[in-house]
Amino acid sequence: MVEPDRDPNLELAVKFAFNFPLFEHLSDERVLADLAYEAEQSGWDAALVWDHVNLHFPGMAEGGPHAEPWIALALMAQRTEKIFLGTSITPVARRRPAKLAREILAIHRLSEGRFIFGAGLGVGTAEFDDLGEERDLPTRGQMIDESLSVLTAILSGTPCHSTGSTIMFIHRHPLKPKPTCRFGSRARGQTKSRSAARRAMTASTP
Repeated sequence: MVEPDRDPNLELAVKFAFNFPLFEHLSDERVLADLAYEAEQSGWDAALVWDHVNLHFPGMAEGGPHAEPWIALALMAQRTEKIFLGTSITPVARRRPAKLAREILAIHRLSEGRFIFGAGLGVGTAEFDDLGEERDLPTRGQMIDESLSVLTAILSGTPCHSTGSTIMFIHRHPLKPKPTCRFGSRARGQTKSRSAARRAMTASTP
């Protein structure tokens, strides 16, 4: 197994990226892998995927097919060699930190260090309502702050015990290897997510 390289200048390495929605004609993970390969061959810097479960726009059939973003990323990692891959964005507040950390580490390993993790609150409220998730933006802002703190500890190899107001979590064993991640978030209602993201970036960089 090749230990993934870590690029301290990742933000400078990515200038032009495809950002793929994962529904309708892009709802097949194999098609996304093919497109990532074509993007790499054409000289693009990154191929990013949306991370949704049941997103729909006016004119779209409700309940239509959606590609699973993390499976798509795994196929994209296997099909490509140089292009950066990532999520744009993952709503961290509705994910269990240990499971999300495992997914990040898997794509980090498969891509040999080319993975970019984009974290945020999520778009709008309709999808959250459909899934019975928290729809209030300030509350989701607090949730992402606490989740990023836990996720940062896990990815930096630090055992942690969190008893925050929105998440209770015990993780006694570090996960390895540590990935290089970049966190970003922008939405109304977030509280300290940018500062949490900066802490996460620092902690996840060896």
